[in-house]
Amino acid sequence: MNNKEEIPDVLYKYSTLSANSISSLINKTVWFADPRSFNDPFDCRFDILESLPKSFKMPAKIGVEIMAEKFNACKNAEENNTIKEYRKKLEKALTEIGVLCLAGSNDNMLMWSHYADKHKGFCLGFRMTGNDAFKVRPVSYEGKYVEIKIEDFADKYKEYIEDIIFSKVSDWAYEKEYRIVTEILDGDDSKRNVKWKRFMVLDSIFLGYEMPEHYRDAIKNLFKSDGSIKIIEMEQVPGQLQVKLKD
Repeated sequence: MNNKEEIPDVLYKYSTLSANSISSLINKTVWFADPRSFNDPFDCRFDILESLPKSFKMPAKIGVEIMAEKFNACKNAEENNTIKEYRKKLEKALTEIGVLCLAGSNDNMLMWSHYADKHKGFCLGFRMTGNDAFKVRPVSYEGKYVEIKIEDFADKYKEYIEDIIFSKVSDWAYEKEYRIVTEILDGDDSKRNVKWKRFMVLDSIFLGYEMPEHYRDAIKNLFKSDGSIKIIEMEQVPGQLQVKLKD
């Protein structure tokens, strides 16, 4: 998988209009989701090939990647002799990360419909600050189903991890998705809300063209003291089934 793609200056987070989303705006946080909660049932899935050597040991340390650390199932050099034991540990590792999903555009009709409450919600535009602990990577739409060969995991762990977390089937390509992954200690959901100032800056807020007026006013009032944040309303393109930024 190639993650060398240039990252856009601004990435977007579509959001429904709810008590949780308004709370996140007030507290200036974003949610790093458990991969098991994704709406695509094939997202972050993998299989382990039946090729496990009798006494294979995972290396004590296999790199600095978050998931490499999590996938290091044998930190104390214990031996695992069954596929079932490895699968259990790899699946547990996925519960101990959080994934922030961002989009490459702010005017995608399907994104507004699916992720922003049928245009009643909003879309946040963020500029990344270059924090290596919150590295942005593009999603590949190769539709690759990951089959892990345990015996070569130590040499190919980076490729396996990237393919599991940053690959989706081509049907989802319209999302133009980018992801940031962070560690969630013990899979504790209370730690999934992360202050966005740690790794990005809020650049703009786009209000869905079906958003009720009182919510528009509330969001505008919430950020009226910060002139650096652009608040823009969306509207339908006249005579077209498309949306655009309101003039």
